[in-house]
Amino acid sequence: MKVTSVVFGGGVSTLGMDVVVNKLSSVKDVELTRFTGRVSEARDADVLLVSLFWFQNILDYMSFLKKFGIDPNKRKPIIIIGGISAANTRILHGLFHYAVLGDGESVICDLVDSLDSGDCSQIEGVVRDGDITEKRFVHEKNIPAFGYVEDRGNNTTRIEIARGCRYKCDFCQLAHTKPYREQPIEIVKHLLTTAKTKSVGLFAPDRSGYKDLDELERACVKLGKHNTAEDLRLDKVSTMKTVSKLKFGVEGFTEASRKRFRKVATNERLVNGFRHIFTDLRKPNGKRHTTATMYLIGDLPGETPENATELWEVMQEADRYCTPPFTLFLTLNSFSAKPFTPMEKSGIHPYNDWNKLWAARPRFKNITIAGRGGMLGPANRIVHMMTARGDERLTKLLFWIANDGMKLFRDTSESAGRKLERLIKKQGVDPESIYGELGESDNLPTSVYSV
Repeated sequence: MKVTSVVFGGGVSTLGMDVVVNKLSSVKDVELTRFTGRVSEARDADVLLVSLFWFQNILDYMSFLKKFGIDPNKRKPIIIIGGISAANTRILHGLFHYAVLGDGESVICDLVDSLDSGDCSQIEGVVRDGDITEKRFVHEKNIPAFGYVEDRGNNTTRIEIARGCRYKCDFCQLAHTKPYREQPIEIVKHLLTTAKTKSVGLFAPDRSGYKDLDELERACVKLGKHNTAEDLRLDKVSTMKTVSKLKFGVEGFTEASRKRFRKVATNERLVNGFRHIFTDLRKPNGKRHTTATMYLIGDLPGETPENATELWEVMQEADRYCTPPFTLFLTLNSFSAKPFTPMEKSGIHPYNDWNKLWAARPRFKNITIAGRGGMLGPANRIVHMMTARGDERLTKLLFWIANDGMKLFRDTSESAGRKLERLIKKQGVDPESIYGELGESDNLPTSVYSV
């Protein structure tokens, strides 16, 4: 059986597939290949494993099917999808055969082994296209003990030190679909010691939640390894003496929002966190940090561009403790209501002018702000919500957007959003049900599944 894995993008999105492929390599009579862009790799496979890590991967996948002439109705190849964006199986109706909910390595061997019999739907965590029955996510108790090397110019060995997240912010789908597990430090140290590359990525959705992070940082220094992993919580950073890189999500512009998801819950703690970075925190080599990346989310429930100016006042206070040079890479992302989270039925406001707020951010005396990102256009944000809330009535429209309608998707104007709303209405769907606030009794396409 020839099994070909397909991943769109790189970096973190390759990790889950690598774990699944590593597990499947133990199965006899299975030939594993990676899709590199050739038609034959896709069409000659018996099985395609497709990773849908991010919502845009759904569009990538629909484009892939058309470009390489793959018709799922012919069942050659058999298509198995997985990843946190594959949970809405109804928007993908007719475009796959089986979907895995949760950790793919838990079921992949049984699933591939049972393909010949055609009865895979009884496997826990496996959904057959067209079946709308209750299913529960599957989870692997232990994190696989291996490091894989990714080559994106510089070879890096990625080592998964934890899966899931302790903190479960209200907006985060990953945290609410994967229970928190840690790789024992003895195993991580062994993988560090045996890694053949100088660069290593001690990866976790939030590595600062790992209980022995300080010891791992010291082990990297001792072994002469450069840890490229970055994601942390500012709350944790405020208690640390040394750390290799600084990248943290503050997310909320207002104190009220951050209190809701228990992340740098007060403005005072935000100021103190920056003061610690500026005055006490050091790199493993003893030097002070001169850069950091901070993530924000625009259009969180309850926040408006008007009340979001609260953040600039807080940053003005933090600036007092900074000694130049220091560059803060301030990154703005757009909120999207994700399935299985406490905010899954919240609405978005695709026409609010958050980018005007972003463009008008003040300059500070000591901190140099390097702005990144920005709010996505209305059409982009509504498509994002289609992948979470849309059902089979919108599959053809989404397929058109992924192929012939990308110009509309990329158009950042209000008129593009309004045009997309009209197209949604033509499919018999109220656009407000896709991106508006939903009631407690409203069901989502993913409501039939549980974690």
